[in-house]
Amino acid sequence: MKRWILVVLCLLPVWVQAEEVEVRDAWVRLPPPVADTAAAYLRLINHGGRELVLLGVRANVAGEAMFHGPGMRPLGTVRIPAGGEYRFAPGAAHVMLMKLKQPLHAGDSVHLVLRRAKGKPIQVELPVRDMRRLERP
Repeated sequence: MKRWILVVLCLLPVWVQAEEVEVRDAWVRLPPPVADTAAAYLRLINHGGRELVLLGVRANVAGEAMFHGPGMRPLGTVRIPAGGEYRFAPGAAHVMLMKLKQPLHAGDSVHLVLRRAKGKPIQVELPVRDMRRLERP
């Protein structure tokens, strides 16, 4: 019995950690065909009991990726308070994908890895969307 309790107690932090961050509204804007950069957007909701600190980001389609604030200003870290959320949205903060390894097409999938100060990285799949088609009447 003690052995089972120990196993459950050891696994509990992993289960809680997996559920503490919710990702919503994740997508990448389709860049022009000759561009070597793209922008990714998503909403992160921190359901955990402590601040979530993101130190950096990687993307499978880009040689470099980083958090940018408004005006293309690089952000060193992103802090999400306990019970709070952070939005990467057009015209605001976003994930900048630089040195694209290949052209992106509508419907492609981009894999992001968000590196946390504590805990396992957050892995996210984002569809590439052609916003020009969505904005036409």
